[in-house]
Amino acid sequence: MFTGFLTNLVKKNTLASLFALIGAVIISYIVYSPRLPLNFDIAVGELATQTIRSPQYIEFQTPEDIEKTTKLRNARKQLINPIYSIDSSVQKQINEDIITFFTALRSYDTTVFLNQYDFLTENQLNQLFVLTQIELDEIELSVIETVSIILQDGIKDINYNSIDLKVEEINFEHYSEDLIKIMALICRQFLQPNLYIDDQRTEEIIDQQINAIQPFVTTFKSGQVIVSQGDRYTKFHIDVLKALKLYGSKTNTINFIGILIICLLSFVLFERFLYYFYRRLHSRVSTYILVYTLLLFVTLISLGLYSVPNLKFVDTLHFLIPVPAMIILLCLLLTPNIAMISGTICAILIAIMYQNDIYILLFLFFSSCTTTFSCYKIYKRSDLVKSGNVIGMVNILVIVSIGILTDIASPTWYLYNGIIGFTNGFLCAMISFALLPYFEGLFKITTSLGLLETANLNHPLLKKLMLNAPGTYQHSLMVANLSEAAAEAIGADVILTRIGAYFHDIGKMKRPIFFSENQFSAGNPHENLTPRMSKIIISAHPKDGVEMAQKHKLPQILQDFMLEHHGTSL
Repeated sequence: MFTGFLTNLVKKNTLASLFALIGAVIISYIVYSPRLPLNFDIAVGELATQTIRSPQYIEFQTPEDIEKTTKLRNARKQLINPIYSIDSSVQKQINEDIITFFTALRSYDTTVFLNQYDFLTENQLNQLFVLTQIELDEIELSVIETVSIILQDGIKDINYNSIDLKVEEINFEHYSEDLIKIMALICRQFLQPNLYIDDQRTEEIIDQQINAIQPFVTTFKSGQVIVSQGDRYTKFHIDVLKALKLYGSKTNTINFIGILIICLLSFVLFERFLYYFYRRLHSRVSTYILVYTLLLFVTLISLGLYSVPNLKFVDTLHFLIPVPAMIILLCLLLTPNIAMISGTICAILIAIMYQNDIYILLFLFFSSCTTTFSCYKIYKRSDLVKSGNVIGMVNILVIVSIGILTDIASPTWYLYNGIIGFTNGFLCAMISFALLPYFEGLFKITTSLGLLETANLNHPLLKKLMLNAPGTYQHSLMVANLSEAAAEAIGADVILTRIGAYFHDIGKMKRPIFFSENQFSAGNPHENLTPRMSKIIISAHPKDGVEMAQKHKLPQILQDFMLEHHGTSL
């Protein structure tokens, strides 16, 4: 379906489609231009022929940063002791050996026993042999419990003195000194280290400690000088330029194609919007030229602001991008809905230009919406000033929210950027008011503010109407009051309605006496004319009015009032 639409569009209007494609390529190139690499060769030791500034904020690692980070992490790694874990199977094996020992002990065969277990003396062995079965079971259980207590915190090395003290500490209330020594000898014999180096946990700790060390990075703010004219290039300068893809990299054609596709889709979206909702404006080539001219104007200014170096307290001037000026002009020259969709498209393209900055998109989107709502109806210059103030205040709120989202704590940043955001509002109002007459004249569009120049009752035509046809003059004032109230009730253009009513009957000045409102005491001249001649004279006043309007260069929209105010009925 979409392909068929494009095919029909090209067939119906090949020239217009060609111009649209050229326009999209131009806009896409402007948006893509900050990504273009430098087109000259440099080498270490050469003199810089120009001052080069960073086109964006960047953090990157130079070889020196990588080396410093590696050294620091290696030094930290050396300080990390290995992590030990307890091997539960060791205690099971020790318990099994102790049980086997006491089982053999219960055989009461001294010769056989001494051949297997020679760590006890014959005297010590005899002390065990004289014990009853119950006493022997109690000692066996005490030894196993003692071993469990010793192993519960884990041991890396066998320390006999420590084992002896621990056995005595645990059992001195229950057994004689000789039995405690025998129990200590049994523990010495069977105890084994149950701690082992846990490589996995050790590596996890090492990784955690190393990752906690932030790598050394080199940062450049947008607009910061990389190398000044006359300085010699160093390896550091070349590393910075390569990181910014300003040197040593090829033009990314795929990147440009992506931007071009987005631009073309935006143009098609705009065309379809006009087709479905503003069919009358859709058929006018001037509508597209007007929007494209303003889009080109704003993107070029945005590109200029992008390349401005950072100031003392301000990183960039992107909060001065004059998208609100574009919105105000389109609200006045076309419609608020067209202005809003045009501003949104412009915001998307500029955000792409500023290295896909989502915060620029947020700022411009809110600015576009606020401008559209505040300029929905502007009938006088003071309304434009109020709109500029509203835009500036909303800009400040959006800038504060951006600062919070990006964890900026400097009050100076909020102060200076807030001033820039507010300045954007009233500056765009001033720019749009200054440019409005030029766009009105160039595109033959009459706005409410433009009509205000003719709203003065001292206009030469109205003064002449008051003198030559006073009845018609009073009639026009009455129609103006009534139609203004009606227009206000239905949401129509109040200014256009009133001014159109002022001028709609100026054609009656040519033969004022032939119209009843101007026949005060004189007779009716129609009594001496045929009905056909009377009809010709009366019906000629719209055409006569248009001739006078053209002579005094009244806008076409007011001439339409003169021609159309009687309709087509008898």
